[in-house]
Amino acid sequence: MPTTRSPMQLALLSWVLLLKLRPLDAGISQDQVLQAQQQWGEALVGVGEAFHSGKHMKRAAAFVDELYAFKTEQGAILQLTGPDRPKQPFRLTREATVSFFVGGNLEFPDDRGFALQPWTAVKFENSGFVLKNDTAFAVGEYQFTDAQGLQSRAQYSFGYQLESTGQLRIVLQQSSVSALPGRAGPVKRILLILLKAMLVIAACFFIASLLAMTQVQARVSPLARWILAVRLLERTVQRSLRLVTRDASTHSTLPLPGSSGSGKVV
Repeated sequence: MPTTRSPMQLALLSWVLLLKLRPLDAGISQDQVLQAQQQWGEALVGVGEAFHSGKHMKRAAAFVDELYAFKTEQGAILQLTGPDRPKQPFRLTREATVSFFVGGNLEFPDDRGFALQPWTAVKFENSGFVLKNDTAFAVGEYQFTDAQGLQSRAQYSFGYQLESTGQLRIVLQQSSVSALPGRAGPVKRILLILLKAMLVIAACFFIASLLAMTQVQARVSPLARWILAVRLLERTVQRSLRLVTRDASTHSTLPLPGSSGSGKVV
């Protein structure tokens, strides 16, 4: 006589069969992580491209909402390290992370907008992966290329969480943000200006002294005049370098923008 099963028993049996048929290694794959990294790089470039149209703030917000887990229960953390890191290196909210990419937030006055370089390409070079069910980690270096072809490299650690919808979101990002190419700090700008000024002054002194020496010592042989001119130029350059060194020591206590005073990504 066949055994009659209750609806509860049938439901329990179906659930057990479903677990047996489900692959035990189901979870995040390496290809999914690579795809998420490609999306991150393309989105970062897109934020910079939207700057000229004035839509960069909107693009940055959509970028963070789509790829980061700030709107989920677990949330997300962005940590910025390196010599050019901002004074507030931990970003625990959506608004704080958006500010890092485009600036414009009074609570984070040091943010210059990392995505507004702008960058034209981002290349990930992964050194290792950890894949465990619905969680994945990736470490390595990424390379950023700007419009002038200058490149910046930074080390990264990414943590990903797979949602029930199949969406892979960032829950942890640690990035060593390096000094951006073409964006020298105030101390470097001051030193460059002083160096250029000293070189111009040195050239003027050299030319004037050479002319005076030629007029006064017209009877001196050409070889002797050139030897004196070279020595004069050497003394002038040494004097200029001493002035630059002295001014550099005077301004060396200025803190770099976005640094912690002890003196920073994709």
